[in-house]
Amino acid sequence: KMVNFTFNMLKKNKKNSIGYTISLSFVIAIIYVFFNVFVNPYISKWVENYGSFSLNMMIASLTVLSMLIFLIILMMNINNYYLMSKKRELALLILFGGTRKKITLFYTIQNIMLFCISMILGIIIGSLLLPIVQSFVYFYLSINSSIFFFSIGALKQTIQISICLMITIFVVNYIYIFQYK
Repeated sequence: KMVNFTFNMLKKNKKNSIGYTISLSFVIAIIYVFFNVFVNPYISKWVENYGSFSLNMMIASLTVLSMLIFLIILMMNINNYYLMSKKRELALLILFGGTRKKITLFYTIQNIMLFCISMILGIIIGSLLLPIVQSFVYFYLSINSSIFFFSIGALKQTIQISICLMITIFVVNYIYIFQYK
């Protein structure tokens, strides 16, 4: 019953839901492309040949950390914008007797639906962008290899990081709902 209600509310609020889904999809696409480039054996081989191992590991670690911080901030901003667009809906749910627990469940189901769609779209978009990004990197590094390198490990990492970000969004939404008056 709650899932049907949630789905109907998403359909009624298409504009915000589509914008939120597209934004999340591009964040996931960036994560996917980043991890694929990061684990690419041709690029790793180039890095090993042109630098010290400890320096390369430090640069790689800092790059991963900065990218994750940037993406977390970006996803939080996207989520905050989406929550602000839902203020009226939240007020109506509270006004019509919705308990905070039911409202939290409602928003959690809604986010899971949107997140699953975003995950699929993000990986598709990332797969389409990856050869383009790799061709630029290969050109810059003078690597002569196939630009069509996809890593299952990068896909797993993308899913893991995305799920962690989704859980963070759930916590932020939970805090927002329980602070809303």
